Amino acid sequence: MKSWSAELCFHRENSWIAIRFNKDRVLINRFRNKFPSGIWSQSLKAWLIPDSVENRNLFSLQQKLFFYHLLNGTSIFPRLLLPLNFEELQKYHRELMLKSYSDSTIRSYVGEFIRLLEILKAKPVRDLTQEQYKAYVFYLKKEWGASDSQLHLTINALKFYVEKVLQQPELFIHIPRPKKSVKLPVVLSKNELKRLFLGVKNSKHRTILMTMYSAGLRVSELVVLKLSDIDSDRMLIHIHQSKGKKDRMVTLSRKLLDELRLYIKKYNPVDYLFEGQSGKAYSVRSVQQIMKRAKDDAAIFKPGLTHALRHSYATHLLESGTDIRFIQELLGHNDIKTTQIYLHVSADKKASIKSPLDDF
Repeated sequence: MKSWSAELCFHRENSWIAIRFNKDRVLINRFRNKFPSGIWSQSLKAWLIPDSVENRNLFSLQQKLFFYHLLNGTSIFPRLLLPLNFEELQKYHRELMLKSYSDSTIRSYVGEFIRLLEILKAKPVRDLTQEQYKAYVFYLKKEWGASDSQLHLTINALKFYVEKVLQQPELFIHIPRPKKSVKLPVVLSKNELKRLFLGVKNSKHRTILMTMYSAGLRVSELVVLKLSDIDSDRMLIHIHQSKGKKDRMVTLSRKLLDELRLYIKKYNPVDYLFEGQSGKAYSVRSVQQIMKRAKDDAAIFKPGLTHALRHSYATHLLESGTDIRFIQELLGHNDIKTTQIYLHVSADKKASIKSPLDDF
């Protein structure tokens, strides 16, 4: 029975062969005599020797695989890929860029494609058949425990490759998709929102959360807002090139305008409406942390972070009688069906329905 293992790995800016065996003084001495340049890695829990043709042959490791850490000039986590597959990755990335996909979509799609290439190892991705694509999706579901939403992302990413790079759309015609689950959005009540805002002592943080709720903004839209996007004469906020590469106008709350004036007078931002200590835009992560702390302080235990403010905005508009098509436009939804999800969480009509339990 094999008592050791060897694999290629990347550690401290270099490629190595990681060798693992039971902790035994005799084996350790034998290893050190055989490989005097070998080192112990505490983080990897393995002995490392240089990655070379000779050492790969010694441990019967794949000769065709190489570590890549740049993709079209962009630094990525080093990946062990077949050179032919790395060329396909470059084509894939270039096609996504030419189609002007958003940065987040490009990151997600490239990540999914790289995962496939890593699993393929020395098998060229161009040679995959429809049945092999099916088997891969099934493998992710059964062995990796991938969720339905994760599988949809995987299928979309690979579908883009076969349709736009390989020009072979027939490969994905019969790839089954999991049925999409319908999850209702998390909505905070107006009382919860009052507690949330009042509990935030930092005026900049409070204004950030109030801006998101009052205009129904995505966090990605909030962090790129500039001072010039606030039109106080027309009482509008201009959202530039948001999801789907679309501009839109949303209403500027009178109460928010008062808060913004106090905030701007105190913090004096130069370019972005909300600037960090470096003068650059806030990060999405920082805004999410602000929301998490605010929820904790207000003892709000519902799930979700900043997107709950957008959901609450849409639901409260609907409950106040705003036409759903206006809400669709304010949210920037392409399809009215996306906006109609808020019909299921609106409490306006449901509150008037009497439970049969009350008749007892």
